[in-house]
Amino acid sequence: MNKHGVVGNKNKVLWNKSECLSIHLNNEIFNYSQEIKENPNAAEAYINRGIAYGDKGNDIKAISDFTKAIRINPNHRDAYYCRAVGYFYNKNFKKSWGDIHKAKALGAKIPRKFLNKLKQASGSEVMDDKPLTSVKAILKKQ
Repeated sequence: MNKHGVVGNKNKVLWNKSECLSIHLNNEIFNYSQEIKENPNAAEAYINRGIAYGDKGNDIKAISDFTKAIRINPNHRDAYYCRAVGYFYNKNFKKSWGDIHKAKALGAKIPRKFLNKLKQASGSEVMDDKPLTSVKAILKKQ
């Protein structure tokens, strides 16, 4: 018996962590897709499915789901943060900063580690050289 409790030939790979994770993520995507079929306005289901797509490395589908969640609930700070992460991985730093500012204006606490990575990758701390206060002013007008 090996350390995972599996009996068999030591030379055979009997347990594959990444394969198990992939199966788990596929199940999550399926389950959230079913929830979305039943309730097309379930913003949380779109966010959760988007996270699963992102975990699988499909940032385009993840961004699409986060955008759908934002269309359903334009004040969902987590959807903006998640979409900012997706944009970051697609090297669309301008859009990432835009969503970070929107999420912060809605009260999200953005992890400093992510902000540092975004700042380093983009070479900037702001979107279009506009400070966060101007984004807040725009939100108040809406």
